[in-house]
Amino acid sequence: MPDPLALYPALAGVSPGLPALRAAGQALAIPAGALLFSEHESCKGFPLLLEGEVRVSRASADGRSLELYRVGPPSWA
Repeated sequence: MPDPLALYPALAGVSPGLPALRAAGQALAIPAGALLFSEHESCKGFPLLLEGEVRVSRASADGRSLELYRVGPPSWA
């Protein structure tokens, strides 16, 4: 697993520090195609991607999917 500080160097200056954030947070491996959140749902966390990508899309009125954007770790771009 990549080092979070290497991908997100701004975390070095946050308070509480990364060790406390790790203790309070949770590393997850999400399977491809899984739904992470839905429109109008309250925010339950702030994901920091270490690997892979997240595709953010919205369903149109006719049921089709419209991709809004993709998110990946900082080194992904």
